[in-house]
Amino acid sequence: MRQDLDWIREHTRLGEIATRWERRGHLESLLLRGDEIDAAKTWMAARKAAAPEITEAQRAFVKASEEAESTRLGKERAQIKATARLQRRIAWLLGGVAVLVLALFGYVTWQSYRAADALKDQQFDRAMRYALQVYPARGRLPWTTLFSTELEGKLAGGALSTRLHRLLKGHSAWVRSAAFSGDGKRVVTASNDNSARIWDAESGTEIAALRPKTRRRHGRAGPRPPRRSRRPTCGRSCPMTP
Repeated sequence: MRQDLDWIREHTRLGEIATRWERRGHLESLLLRGDEIDAAKTWMAARKAAAPEITEAQRAFVKASEEAESTRLGKERAQIKATARLQRRIAWLLGGVAVLVLALFGYVTWQSYRAADALKDQQFDRAMRYALQVYPARGRLPWTTLFSTELEGKLAGGALSTRLHRLLKGHSAWVRSAAFSGDGKRVVTASNDNSARIWDAESGTEIAALRPKTRRRHGRAGPRPPRRSRRPTCGRSCPMTP
């Protein structure tokens, strides 16, 4: 008996809600949600033969609530999938940025080692170009060199186009002059160290060193003194010749 009364009370409540839902133009905010839908379907299935009939308005109201709930859950699932896809894209993007940063860091480190090795070998022009390749000219790497100034761009371009062929090392003082041979295969240099040297223009190897001749005198080496002319000398009584 108690169960029948509860069923009738639910019949009255759902009937009032369904009537209000129809009068207000099937307003979605009045529909049942979640567990309320399951409870209404259970209530409909528990009707006994002697109980009042379930009206068409009640059935339409429960059906509309079920359809709206299904639509809402579908949108939520689609939103969850879209959020998951967005998160995966962000993760891939962050991973790509991390790889790019590591690649740039490795490139900078590698160029730094190359520049250091070039400095050890006294290849100064090459070391400068290696260093400037890490900091390229404006527009060479889009989105990464926007901070480069025009002056730095010109410096980078000039350094990349400059080629120091060979470093001729051997003089101990300033070099006063240098000249190529007619065929361009030899270089002659003259220095304040009182020497002239001949170099191979291609390899930078010293071929010969020309120095002033010296002779030993009293156990020491030094330049030969100028030779004095020997003329006869005479005293006060030396006759005058016409």
